[in-house]
Amino acid sequence: MIRRLRPVLAAAALLPLAAAGGAPAAAEEPVVLARSMLEVLAPRSNDIVGVLIDSLDAEGEIHAANVSEDGWAAIEAALADLQAETARLRGPIQVVAEPGDTIFGEETSGLSAADVQAMIDADRAAFDYYVDLMLADFAEMEALIAARDAAGLWAIADVLDVKCNACHERFWYPDWQESDQPAP
Repeated sequence: MIRRLRPVLAAAALLPLAAAGGAPAAAEEPVVLARSMLEVLAPRSNDIVGVLIDSLDAEGEIHAANVSEDGWAAIEAALADLQAETARLRGPIQVVAEPGDTIFGEETSGLSAADVQAMIDADRAAFDYYVDLMLADFAEMEALIAARDAAGLWAIADVLDVKCNACHERFWYPDWQESDQPAP
């Protein structure tokens, strides 16, 4: 469960902006991965986990009856934010960090934002594969939310965590191989 609190993804991008009325497309602003992870993906994931933790009974079991309607609404809102932010990762533009910024884990991994950027740029198909895995889990989470299945959400969080870590291992920490998620 603690692993779920790690940053959620290891790269970012924007979906192309569609111009109205056939006008030329507006210039795209890149999504900055480090900011996306720290400001949206990690905190919104933690919001979902927090509601579920609050639903634990004395024996440590998750019960949907312990999740209030406000809790379900918070989970739905957090998931919507996760889906939207993750979908932006499928676009053609991505920037790991702003110039001069230190990325999470740089001190321990020895990889700079430029190193991570180069790995993503070299194998964008693999990055998109991991994004698609996450989006598929988010779609499954929608069904679990609709069914008010708190235990199912708790279980998929572990599955999602493995997928997040697989992407991190591929692009952020290539020497950190603890995931059993298959590579693309």
